[in-house]
Amino acid sequence: MEEKVGVVKPKNLIKAISDGLLGFLLYKSRLRQYQVYSEKWLYEPIYMIGKMQGWEVYVEVVLKNKKNNKTKRGDKKRLDFLFLKGDKVLMVEVKYIKENKYIPSIKNDKEKFLKMYNKIEGFYKNKFDKKLVDLSNKNITRLILIVGRYSRDINYKLNKKIKSYKLEKFYDKNIKGTSKKYGTWWIEVKK
Repeated sequence: MEEKVGVVKPKNLIKAISDGLLGFLLYKSRLRQYQVYSEKWLYEPIYMIGKMQGWEVYVEVVLKNKKNNKTKRGDKKRLDFLFLKGDKVLMVEVKYIKENKYIPSIKNDKEKFLKMYNKIEGFYKNKFDKKLVDLSNKNITRLILIVGRYSRDINYKLNKKIKSYKLEKFYDKNIKGTSKKYGTWWIEVKK
């Protein structure tokens, strides 16, 4: 894809996370630990790689926007990851494909980005922090990261979903282990 002037495309971070996650999944599958894979299980390698790439990394961030961002049950909606470096902000929602035939829903994540995170004021670094980190003048990129089992069928179905929701594939990569294939897909949600 061609990069546009003025649009943040933190490719180095994205490639590093993809490479790291694929290596991590292959390593764990060699240990036969693939039964315990889940979305949360991927948080540590994503966090560590982001830090090593020189980004400030925040996990399960509650963003403050001009609208009330509470769900019906009273819990605040959370963003899986927020990466911050200079004037660049990368917001990431993570999805995990555990089985060959399961394709995660990305519709809710797209809607979350478009509705809840459109007019962001900022975020608090932790629940005890009273100072809001201002994001109003930052260049924000919103991505959905899908990680997990890879097959031609999954890739085909995922590409079909991406097109039907009018989203744009930003970057993808896959790798074959001894018995399983794993992949990462980065999908950009634009305003």
